[in-house]
Amino acid sequence: MGLFNNRNQSPKPAADAGRNGDKPPVPKLKRHPIRSGESVDNYLIEGVIGGGGFSIVYRAFDASAGESVVLKEYFPNLLAVRGQGTEIRPVTPKKKTAFDIGMQQFFAEAHALSKVRHPHVINITNVFRSNSTAYMVSRLQPGKDLRWMIKRCQGDLDQAFIQKVMPPIISGVDTLHKNGILHLDIKPANILLRTVGGPMLLDFGASKTMSREERFSSFQTLTPGFAPPEQHHKKELGPGSDIYAIGATIYACVTGRPPPTSLKREQKERELKLKGAEKNVSASVIEALKWALELKIENRPHNVTEFANLLMEDSEWGSFDHFQEELFRNWNGVSI
Repeated sequence: MGLFNNRNQSPKPAADAGRNGDKPPVPKLKRHPIRSGESVDNYLIEGVIGGGGFSIVYRAFDASAGESVVLKEYFPNLLAVRGQGTEIRPVTPKKKTAFDIGMQQFFAEAHALSKVRHPHVINITNVFRSNSTAYMVSRLQPGKDLRWMIKRCQGDLDQAFIQKVMPPIISGVDTLHKNGILHLDIKPANILLRTVGGPMLLDFGASKTMSREERFSSFQTLTPGFAPPEQHHKKELGPGSDIYAIGATIYACVTGRPPPTSLKREQKERELKLKGAEKNVSASVIEALKWALELKIENRPHNVTEFANLLMEDSEWGSFDHFQEELFRNWNGVSI
């Protein structure tokens, strides 16, 4: 496509990249992960990549495909423990209902995500049940996450970088929304800067469908600084919830840190400050950023296209619609 053909822009893979070809250091977890060398169905566990409040993520070898993959295991740390062997069970009988509801949601959302095809959204290649829990599988991708780039550059990322990395991610979010899915955990750590192929949106552990019931679901995980107020307060969610997180991610790119948590911003009710950001980005990017980070969801853009058109107003594409046309014209339809 010519979007990411500058070799100087591509980060080199390193041993500590959480989703690359080298084995990362094992993070500390309260739960017991499956040991290396043990199998889950057709997948041989090679090591732990990471984990959150509701899952453990492994690097595993897919014997049928002959390649390493990412294997995510539903394992809510407040609801379940590892029993005999690799089996998972609720901590107490009283926790079983909550555990089962969470697993049903994990399984249903993984199935929904497996139908999404976009060149910059990680493709779920398999969803299955085993060990009394649920798993989803995706391809292992070489690269570094955006969090690494922000730290490396101390937040001094300019408009050219933002308008190169963020439109493909926003396009992926647009596809999710059109398929009735909210990501709900967009942040630098979940944007992979691949060595080949441009940025990719990862980690759907917090994702939800846009059904009336799901929008108010109590099974939520969030990241302070990137989560909007309605996520903290467990109120109705919508596309604007993801738009807030995209704005917070861009804020981190230009300032080197996430914005104050939306709860603190609600308490102080002060205008968001962008110290020094004006020197790296245009007025339209600042305007788009502030619009996305409005505290009330009704004051944010109604959809990602509205937001992205303003963000890209003075880019080489001129508009998000033009970017989308070029992106899909050059894509062969194969997600990886």
